[in-house]
Amino acid sequence: MSRPAARNPARNAAWKVLVQSENCKKTVKDQLKTLQPGLDRRDKALSLELLLGVQRHRALLDWTLAGFMKKPIEKTPVAALAAMRLGAYQILFMDKIPDHCAVDESVEIAKINLGNSFARLVNAVLRNLLRTLPTLSPPKPQDNPTQNIPITLSHPAWLVNRWIKRLGPDETEALCRANNKIPPISLRVNILKTDVSHLLCELKKHGIGAEPSSHCPHGIRLLGGVSIRDIPEQLWPLFQVQDEAAQLVAPLLGAGPGERILDACAAPGGKTTHIAELMKDQGTIVALDKDARRLSRLSENIKRLGLHSVKIVHGDLLSEQNLGYFDKILLDAPCSALGVIRRNPDIKWCRREADLKRNQKTQGRLLEKAADMLKPSGGKLLYAVCSNEPEECEEVIEEFLQKRPFKIIDIGNSASDERFFRTMPHSNDIDGFFAALLTKN
Repeated sequence: MSRPAARNPARNAAWKVLVQSENCKKTVKDQLKTLQPGLDRRDKALSLELLLGVQRHRALLDWTLAGFMKKPIEKTPVAALAAMRLGAYQILFMDKIPDHCAVDESVEIAKINLGNSFARLVNAVLRNLLRTLPTLSPPKPQDNPTQNIPITLSHPAWLVNRWIKRLGPDETEALCRANNKIPPISLRVNILKTDVSHLLCELKKHGIGAEPSSHCPHGIRLLGGVSIRDIPEQLWPLFQVQDEAAQLVAPLLGAGPGERILDACAAPGGKTTHIAELMKDQGTIVALDKDARRLSRLSENIKRLGLHSVKIVHGDLLSEQNLGYFDKILLDAPCSALGVIRRNPDIKWCRREADLKRNQKTQGRLLEKAADMLKPSGGKLLYAVCSNEPEECEEVIEEFLQKRPFKIIDIGNSASDERFFRTMPHSNDIDGFFAALLTKN
């Protein structure tokens, strides 16, 4: 006998994804897309806000809930815990949703999907939370940073501990707070079709708040909780959605008209299309990636932006033999993505410290393969990752330089990084990126 459908599809969709996300096989955003066709626009927005909010504050939610449970929270079934997390998040962080509604909807989700016994558990825990809400006092990060930052600012202890060792407790707290903020949506203007001032005027005509980026010459930040879907489709060929940190990477390559460029891990193509625009769409960009699904998104972006210089190749850099030599190569290498936690908060719960060394080995192999495809003299190779962990950044470059006759070209953007490019969420209010520019000796 099938169970009845929940009366609130947005919360039920968020609950389903939270349960599925425990296996870390797909991002919560990708999982939500499979459920979104049955949701209207408002429900889509609510389900995404609930999902990302729970993931941003998961450890604090669990610490709060644990105080009202007889058994250790680790022994609570994931499905029941997901319902409680949804309710607690709405109570603690969403002022526009009445507390009784947050409780009732979470109880209904548990009743429909799990049965009466779990519904009673969810109801009891959340109502006890409501009763003690005025006196609830999470631990202060500064009192015991190693123990309290993981709880209050909801980051895994292993990650907080390594950041404290490298950055110190104050900077680690600032970084975790920055990761928990909802990031702005940023656009990169298609400079082949328009400029920043013109696109700002067009956005204003349609009642969309926006301002020029303070970091990127061709960037725009949307204001006031605007969604991309609020922008009329006739304007979409004029921009690419891309964080400001990512917008700063492609120009470091210095690609010019007429050159032959390889984007070695290209999909979904934000940096590929940026390079094409910087080259005035003159020359050849080979966009290589092994993920066919993400390459289809790249193809869509190329068509939407009206570009002609990009040639898409479905394949793996490590096994490619016949692509020839290139003037310049961008290797935006697969990594932990710990620099983009603020956009994808589930990342922090799906990574382990051992992943960093594993990634380093793959990144090193990719870098050596890319080096083999660079023209014999005068070529440039840009290595980039959306991470600031040393294993994926400096250590990859240092190991590569011990094996190959290359040197670093100085692209440092801060006093602490004399040769490398680096951005940090708490320092720059943009995503975390690292890049190194290399050339043959």
